[in-house]
Amino acid sequence: MFEIPTAFHCNTKGYTGVIFHPDLLCDTPLEQHIDDYPTRCSCHGALTERGQQTISDCLEEIGKELHHAIDRHSSTIIVSHIELLLNYCTRFCSNTK
Repeated sequence: MFEIPTAFHCNTKGYTGVIFHPDLLCDTPLEQHIDDYPTRCSCHGALTERGQQTISDCLEEIGKELHHAIDRHSSTIIVSHIELLLNYCTRFCSNTK
């Protein structure tokens, strides 16, 4: 799980998370380097409005794909969105230190 600070993070320690079964990553490029990502965000401040929107957009795309009819491309697309989300989270946490 990768935890993402919400707008009220500093005051309430509230988090939003993304949880997925590890089997989803099997035989994908992300499987090879998932350990390169932290399991928890270590941001020291709330995300900017733009950062929050970027994260929301990534989560929305994952949600859309989860509600799309399952086909042979579904897991690849979902994993790609998860990787994009992780990359943005890494960027945002790096910029807040």
